Amino acid sequence: MSGTRIQSVGRALSILGHLVRGPKNLSELSSLIGIGAAGTLKLLRTLLEYELVEKHDNGTYSPGVGCCALARSYSEKHGICSVAREEMYRLSNQTGSRTVLATLDGLDQVNLLCVDFHLGIPADEIPLKVGPAWPQATGRVLLAFAPAEVLEGHLDKYPLRPGVRGVESPEQFSKLLTEIRAGGLAVVRLEESGLHFIAAAIRNMLGDVTAALGAHTTAEHPPENQIELVLRAAERISQRLGHSESERKEKSSDGQ
Repeated sequence: MSGTRIQSVGRALSILGHLVRGPKNLSELSSLIGIGAAGTLKLLRTLLEYELVEKHDNGTYSPGVGCCALARSYSEKHGICSVAREEMYRLSNQTGSRTVLATLDGLDQVNLLCVDFHLGIPADEIPLKVGPAWPQATGRVLLAFAPAEVLEGHLDKYPLRPGVRGVESPEQFSKLLTEIRAGGLAVVRLEESGLHFIAAAIRNMLGDVTAALGAHTTAEHPPENQIELVLRAAERISQRLGHSESERKEKSSDGQ
């Protein structure tokens, strides 16, 4: 035991972490967490009891339905999901693309909600920890408006890689974030595929950027049209959260 860490709890959580990456059998899990099969099986039986894992006919284990309740509980603390859902369906229908609602949790990007209207896929209520935000259009919006210490901490944890998604240098990335702050919009172009990923800022009633709304272009929908649709959808979500663009501009003028 290290400090106040309870070893068995740590190992159980480690099992869940490994299962997120794909199904594993008892032998594989035993090797990954570094204890014998008997001890691993005891942990798995406890996780099975609470439906945090499930066992398949081939002897492998994967995350169980109990994890969904934990994930939903996480999402519910972000009331923005219920506010954004309708607009995301509309945007997905208009753009013909998947739409994403993202936020920062500490130093990591988390996708709170995903919608793909045209594939008939309902809103994905299970949050997805993306991790590095700087390569994503949504992540760049979030980092552009994040406190300086969060931006610095994020780039320490996930260093920039020049040549990836239009990033040439730290100086160029800093300039890019300044442009995003000015327009509330980020566009990431993938030259090899011709895709454009677009994201716009979502603000709360205080004018703080709390999330980013993202979509991508398709062959049938040029980037210029998509940009306008994403911006308008983000504005409507912000308004439903109590944000008023006119009030923000008035406050900004009064402060000058």
